[in-house]
Amino acid sequence: MAKKGRPKYEPDYGESEPIRETNPIRIPEILNRVLEFADPDGKATIARVSRGWSEPALKLLWRDLPDLDPLLKIFALLKNIRNSRMSPAEKLERIKTYGAWVRSLRFDAFNSFIWQSNTLEVCRALCSGKLHQYIPMVSLPASGLFPNLHTLEWRADECRMVAEATLKAVSYFLHPSLKHLSLSGVFGRVMELAYNPRYSRVEYGPFFHTLTKMDGLKLEHLNLKMGESTGALVDEAIPCLRRHQDTLVHFTAWTPEFVSHFQTELWGLSNLRSLEVIVDTLPKAIGFIDGLADARPELEVLNLSVLPSWGRHEPQGLWNALKRLRNITKLHLEVPEIRALQEEDARSMGEAWPSLASLYILSNYKWSNSGPGLSRDFLSAISRHLSGTLKTLGLHFGPNIRSSVPISPVRFEKLETLYIQTWSTPNDPEDLVRYFAQILPHDAILEGNWPYEWRNIAQRLEQEQARANGGESLEPVYHT
Repeated sequence: MAKKGRPKYEPDYGESEPIRETNPIRIPEILNRVLEFADPDGKATIARVSRGWSEPALKLLWRDLPDLDPLLKIFALLKNIRNSRMSPAEKLERIKTYGAWVRSLRFDAFNSFIWQSNTLEVCRALCSGKLHQYIPMVSLPASGLFPNLHTLEWRADECRMVAEATLKAVSYFLHPSLKHLSLSGVFGRVMELAYNPRYSRVEYGPFFHTLTKMDGLKLEHLNLKMGESTGALVDEAIPCLRRHQDTLVHFTAWTPEFVSHFQTELWGLSNLRSLEVIVDTLPKAIGFIDGLADARPELEVLNLSVLPSWGRHEPQGLWNALKRLRNITKLHLEVPEIRALQEEDARSMGEAWPSLASLYILSNYKWSNSGPGLSRDFLSAISRHLSGTLKTLGLHFGPNIRSSVPISPVRFEKLETLYIQTWSTPNDPEDLVRYFAQILPHDAILEGNWPYEWRNIAQRLEQEQARANGGESLEPVYHT
């Protein structure tokens, strides 16, 4: 009997169906989705499980850096290169690989781990421009440490890092891919430790020069929460603003110099939708807003702070200028003195800003009585003319809050946050507890800058809301 021959092997020439992965956890889209729910420690643990999981976990781990510590630790390992398993070139490749994965860096010097670990020395080298000493015989990447960085937020601590060193450290991470840049806490050295501390001026020229000359850099969000500068700022900031005038959507400056010296450049930001500035006098603020309304009437978000100055100025001109910005959806206004706004003011706000969702009218001068505050008719009128769109409301009240609120409680159906600013403890806390419990939705958030006694009021308010809404409570947030 003849033996039956084995079937001949026929090679696959690509005509058959490819084998599909059936294990869901090995499908990249599913694996990445699962990894998004893991915290940083979890991602680091998952990266050690297998080679298949290592790179996806590390990519997500490095995508959004909450601190500089992870990057600086790699440089710290290079300090004793003889005991390292990798050569300097191999270490550089690892740094380049990890750095290319980073999309956002949010560094908060006050809460950073670099002061508690062995990376402090590396951080000092970063601030002094000597980071290259940790990679002997190999230069730093020409494309920068994070060539794909999209968002950079840097909050400095002047007690640990002087202003010029901070700017030099930030410059390491500037790259043409950057779209959002936020720099805060750069105020120079404290010169006077009194009730009104003064800071030395900071040399910003080289930093703005870098922002201006970097090829391909087109910023969309620029937040500069910094102190006053030397005279070089005038020469370098003007070309910087002009360089990004067609791309900047949001701009913040915490020094009056920008409104004083660069009004024309700020008005020329053609795509500007959000602006946050400080002005040193009310007349300057009125002139600036009038010019802004002529040049950028499509502005949607405005945060304006007017510093206290000698002499009394009628704020009505400021309100008239603000109402020319017809597309405003969020307005945050801080002025030294608040006059008694009336029902007509609330009605005209509703007409001028039909899509207004957030309104703050606050005082920034604690040591005065800040004017009479708000009238009883004003709050009532807000509930009628703005309650359809308003979700966030912040108001400054005088010493007698109860005299500023309507006798019959009004109702804000869509209000999500109420911020109460007052410089004194109210005289009738129990009455206020019952009043605010009636005007706010059960899931609203109550905020305030109140002193310690107000916390007891907020707790009682929370209990009243819980009883009135079947166990659901108003959430208090304290700002002391």
